Amino acid sequence: MQAHGRADQLGHTLTVLRPVPYHDPDAETLRLFVAATVGALLAGLVPRRPRPGPQPRSDEPPRVIELTVARS
Repeated sequence: MQAHGRADQLGHTLTVLRPVPYHDPDAETLRLFVAATVGALLAGLVPRRPRPGPQPRSDEPPRVIELTVARS
């Protein structure tokens, strides 16, 4: 911040603090990443952890499903 002195009508000096313009590329990158991640989460574009389906028990053999296609 830089201090700028200014005199008011009564002659008192007022100090006004103004931010010094500074561009931090790392902060800007982090800000963009957070904004994109939050936006994607809100939009539902980020896949959520899948819910576990029925798992075969270890003592069961794997199931085999046979499909027959009839041609006419």
